[in-house]
Amino acid sequence: MERSCLNTLTVCLFAVTIVLSLMLFSTIAEESPLDSTWNICVGAKHCSECIERHSTCAWCLDSRSFRGSNDSQCDTYDNLYSRGLCSNITFPENSILFKENTTLSDADDSIDGHAVQVTPQKVAVKLRIGQSMTFRVSIRQAADYPLDLYYLMDLSKSLSDDLESLHTLGRALVRRLRRLTCDLRLGFGAFVDKTILPFVLLDQTTCHHTSCCKDCVTPFSYKNEQPLTNNTRRFFEKIYYSKVSTNLDTVEGGFDALLQAAVCKKEIGWRDRARRMLVFVTDAGFHIAGDGKLAGIIRPNDGLCHMDVSHTEYNQSIYQDYPSVGQLNEILQRNNIVPVFAVPDGRLTLLYRELAKHISGAKVGIMAENSNNVIDLVERQFQAITSEVQLTDDANEFADVSYTSYCTDGRVVPGSSKCSGLRLTETVHFDVKVTARKCTPGWKKQKFYIRPLGFDEQITVQLKVICKCDCEKRKKRDLKHCTNGNGILACGQCMCDPGRYGDECQCSGKADLDADDVTLCIGHNSTIPCHGRGQCFCGECICNKRLHPRELISGKYCECDNFSCDRHQGELCGGPGRGECECDAATGRSKCRCKSGYAGSACGCRESTKYCETPSGLLCNGFGECKCGRCQCYKSSPFFGPTCQQCPTCFGLCSSFRECVLCKVFDSGLLSSQQCQNCSVDIQTVESIKNVTVAAEPLTLCQHPVDSNCTIQYGYTTKNDGAFVVYVQKTQACREIIYIEPPVSSIDFKWIIMSIVLLVLLAGLMCIMLVRLCIYCQDSNEYATFRKETANSKWTSADNPLFRRSISTYVNPVHGVDDINQNLL
Repeated sequence: MERSCLNTLTVCLFAVTIVLSLMLFSTIAEESPLDSTWNICVGAKHCSECIERHSTCAWCLDSRSFRGSNDSQCDTYDNLYSRGLCSNITFPENSILFKENTTLSDADDSIDGHAVQVTPQKVAVKLRIGQSMTFRVSIRQAADYPLDLYYLMDLSKSLSDDLESLHTLGRALVRRLRRLTCDLRLGFGAFVDKTILPFVLLDQTTCHHTSCCKDCVTPFSYKNEQPLTNNTRRFFEKIYYSKVSTNLDTVEGGFDALLQAAVCKKEIGWRDRARRMLVFVTDAGFHIAGDGKLAGIIRPNDGLCHMDVSHTEYNQSIYQDYPSVGQLNEILQRNNIVPVFAVPDGRLTLLYRELAKHISGAKVGIMAENSNNVIDLVERQFQAITSEVQLTDDANEFADVSYTSYCTDGRVVPGSSKCSGLRLTETVHFDVKVTARKCTPGWKKQKFYIRPLGFDEQITVQLKVICKCDCEKRKKRDLKHCTNGNGILACGQCMCDPGRYGDECQCSGKADLDADDVTLCIGHNSTIPCHGRGQCFCGECICNKRLHPRELISGKYCECDNFSCDRHQGELCGGPGRGECECDAATGRSKCRCKSGYAGSACGCRESTKYCETPSGLLCNGFGECKCGRCQCYKSSPFFGPTCQQCPTCFGLCSSFRECVLCKVFDSGLLSSQQCQNCSVDIQTVESIKNVTVAAEPLTLCQHPVDSNCTIQYGYTTKNDGAFVVYVQKTQACREIIYIEPPVSSIDFKWIIMSIVLLVLLAGLMCIMLVRLCIYCQDSNEYATFRKETANSKWTSADNPLFRRSISTYVNPVHGVDDINQNLL
């Protein structure tokens, strides 16, 4: 039971906590600004700073509307427009312009005889920071498009069989490629390694176990054996007369050759409008950047073309290090060259597949031991290249580029820049979303390119991040707004001349010195310029027009406002009908200026005494003072009410009139004859006090006991002039006594409170006893049940299998046989 009570109490506390949290959250939500961008825009000092802050910020060209106001020239467009603060708003908007947008076409259909595979070709985009624009890119691979195929082969001794296979399969390779395109150009290059120890052995006079001695050429780094040509006969001849060479280590210098074949565009003969494909054949690994240190080569590869005077051999092999993977990727991508790594099956394939992950568009093919499958490999990789389209870009840190693909299968894939499984003449689309990240240096245009891998065409994107207002370009010297031409007006702001500062260049001095001198703007009893509710310009305070709706700031030091005056009945200065809150120059405080007929600090007092007069014309019945148009009755007087006329008991006056009544009517009492003559009260005798009728105030009855049987009865009232009249019954009432109930005595609340406390304690003790009784009953029942179950349990017993009795019993098999047989009979 105790546990259930605790659980109930916990649930109640949890529910109360949730309710309070929801109430607090709703309060915070109501107090929070509705427009979260308001804080972002407000406070910008210039138009350029304004539009850089957020894409929703706008600038008002009319600065006079904001002078001395908490509102800012920089705010959201909706705020500036809806508040009616500005009629001339600068709000730069995004735009996109297609400068070149030639439609897709094959070479036979175009005017200049060149196929158009990518559209648009040039796009100009203007964006605010954080804003995006999307345009569509369409790509179609043209049929019979020119192909430049460069065959780059490792001519180390281990690939001598592959070179011989290429001799015999060369013509078949050409015939197969001409089925893919009629415009074909072939080239051939070879590589070994850097011509320096420990990579190669230059001395071939002595045979070495790693050198071939016969039918070998001197080691070289890279040779351009045959530039790209459509003369296939010359291509075959170069392959036929090529010979292998040798090197010392197990890896080759193919990266040097790959980079030179890519950047030496003129020497290789790469065409501008052609698909560029480079087949890289090797049976070994590769050296990477840093390996040149083994030979003392520490100069990094500069990524430029370095060929000898004959344009056939790389001449910086022993001076520059190997290129890095990232460097190769950037150069191959920039030159639109798709590399195909043809390597033997096995662990080497895994190495080059990992390399291909870091080079955009790279492919890996498995080459047979003697390269007899070179034709199928080249054709298969060509089809793989032409069956997919993948976009890439070189956007810098000023822009983000994302893609959405619309491939031929009808699927829309956000974030994808690749379409596969295509056939020639099939068109695919991509939505390119460009987002501006930050302003460019000097607000200049930035240019980046979007390229389909393997294509010689590209999309040029000119990006201009809008970080400067057009109005800043239109500057003029303004006599009206900039104080007699002491500044140049731009975007509604004055750019002050030297020696002037201020919103309108109205102040003399240096802005960096005099503008910080705010001593003249500090008022009495304050250490804050303009009391923190205005701005100090030229030694004078320009108060904020409003801090909140309908609340104005005023005063020389912005020390006054229209919401700090005294209030009457919750209304400022008693409300518009009573007074207004204004600044008191003498005290420097907000003070109520009351209208005619009202007075007081909050205009809560009426100056008229109309409401203080009794019907007889007395003010407050003579028992009070008329203040603020209301009677304030004397505390010593028993009278109260709006005019101090109400006194239902007035027992104090009965006793005050008693001695005068006794001495004047009954010639008794404590007063002497001289004192009795001084009684000024009007005393009139009547036959019966019950029959007295008065026209003014009601008669208040009094009585005074003379002995145990008789009492004197009298009563008093007030005249119209406020004087008292006492009516006294001539005879004493001895038998029939009129009983006037005494006032109810006040209740002694002390005993009531003590009784309540005792009752609460008693109730608490009873509750505790009931809880303990319930617990005791429950425990007794559970214990009785336990005893009952224990008594009824039949415990199983078993002999210990390890226990053996110490007594052994033997039975005579003959003894008792007759008895047994007789019993059986």
